[in-house]
Amino acid sequence: MVSVSVTPVAVIHLKSEEIEHELRMQEVARLVVRDRADADWLYKVFSYFYWDVRRAHFSAQVQPTKAEMWDHLVKVETLAVELSDVLAGPWPAAYLTANTETCSDEFFRAGAHFHSVLTSATRQTRKSSQLIAPNGDVRPGPGRATLPQSISPQQTCAAIVAEIWAHFHEGQYPKVSSRPAWAVAQAFWEATTGVMGQRGSDPFSKWRNYFAAVGRPELDGLRKKVRLVLNKHQRRHASRSEGN
Repeated sequence: MVSVSVTPVAVIHLKSEEIEHELRMQEVARLVVRDRADADWLYKVFSYFYWDVRRAHFSAQVQPTKAEMWDHLVKVETLAVELSDVLAGPWPAAYLTANTETCSDEFFRAGAHFHSVLTSATRQTRKSSQLIAPNGDVRPGPGRATLPQSISPQQTCAAIVAEIWAHFHEGQYPKVSSRPAWAVAQAFWEATTGVMGQRGSDPFSKWRNYFAAVGRPELDGLRKKVRLVLNKHQRRHASRSEGN
């Protein structure tokens, strides 16, 4: 059994990070509620969903950009055409069929169909408006080549904030143009991802589209979970208050 020793310096460092994390979550909570008693438990809800936003952000960062995806598709198409051309000749396929039990005429016919479909699909996808701008160039920038039903980390953040906002505003969800709600989302985003708003730009206005998307069915599970966690922490706080 391997024992791991933790130095006093490491313990102090971890404790310092924990305190800093709680302070950040408390700052976000105070943007939602003015009542200090509510903020004292609400920050724990934000802390609970800290990793949901952070994981979503990390996953988004490792996805290829549109330009990278276009390059991948070019490579797929090129290799599919090259392999199809090689196997179209009489000798490679015949030699493989004669010397192995896994290859057959039927196998190569199915392979030819697969290469044809794959080549056509990649060629069509490369020309899609998701990857190609109206001027015919590949869309530049850090924007990711996401799947149609994927949820962005910003939408995840907005959905969490929207449910928390509704909990403290008589069930009323924030309007997509609500700057106070945008401010909460921006603060939570910065606290979880470390990504700050760009200087010289309005860091809040970008949240309009993300709040407009919180009603997507793909977010239903997350929103239900937020409501459950909110009610749980509120009941726990009420129970402790009555005990005191």
